[in-house]
Amino acid sequence: VVMLLLVFIFAAVHSGMASFRDAGEKLIGERSYRVLFAGISLPLAVSTV
Repeated sequence: VVMLLLVFIFAAVHSGMASFRDAGEKLIGERSYRVLFAGISLPLAVSTV
């Protein structure tokens, strides 16, 4: 149950941030958005694995 919850949280955050990529890049810049995306997505992926 916990593993399934972690997978759903990761999927929601990852796909949610990916869907806001264009707006995020326009707002804070391409490199800053990628760093933010990686900074949020990678720890979630590691904790899920």
